[in-house]
Amino acid sequence: MRLTRKAAAILCRAMLQRTPLYPAHQRLGANFVPFAGWEMPLQYSGIVDEHLAVRQAAGLFDISHMGKVRVLGAAARDFLNSVLTNDLRKLAAGQGQYTLLCNPQGGVVDDLYAYCLAAREFLLIVNAARTAADVAWLRQQLAQFPHRGDVELEDASAFLSAVAVQGPRVAEFIDACVPGPATGGRLVAKASELKKNQVAGFRWHEALIWVARTGYTGEDGLRLWLPMVSSQGSGTRCWPTAKPTG
Repeated sequence: MRLTRKAAAILCRAMLQRTPLYPAHQRLGANFVPFAGWEMPLQYSGIVDEHLAVRQAAGLFDISHMGKVRVLGAAARDFLNSVLTNDLRKLAAGQGQYTLLCNPQGGVVDDLYAYCLAAREFLLIVNAARTAADVAWLRQQLAQFPHRGDVELEDASAFLSAVAVQGPRVAEFIDACVPGPATGGRLVAKASELKKNQVAGFRWHEALIWVARTGYTGEDGLRLWLPMVSSQGSGTRCWPTAKPTG
């Protein structure tokens, strides 16, 4: 059966994944586009307007589509050192590092952020388009790792959502969104005390939220990871002060 262009577009859209914040994006009038198998908001009021909001004040991005991989165990750090380009022995609990995942020939599999949440617990944030391939490759490498019995690899993408709040005024309101003090990672009194590349865990409505002072916009800002059931509340708490952006 040959599909019309309209029918093909409807079928394609139906196959796309949606983040937990999708209903909120709809209410705000987002324009959606397909991206790496997800239906993501491209813009709201306009690209220029939203760009200026991030440069001059703050913008909120839904980044739940990005892959999240947990690596735990006594040999977790050694395993990651065998596949990443940076030496994770230099990371204390509560620190993160932008790094590359490489194959044995030195070719880049993906670029990612690695966060040391605790001495034996790491969180990798990988690109949405590479999540399945990255997880498969990591599992393949782990199968050959001498101390694989001391490493647990978990694809947490299905139950962790994420938002990024980016812009020069983020520190003015983030503590109202995520009350302190931290209970894990970098033990700061409040989220605004985090320095660049630091990460901390905070309790919010009995859920554990991880907050890192990292981002890709070139501005100051933070990224938050939280259980799927908590993402609506955490994201919307920041909306009165941060402009939603695509």
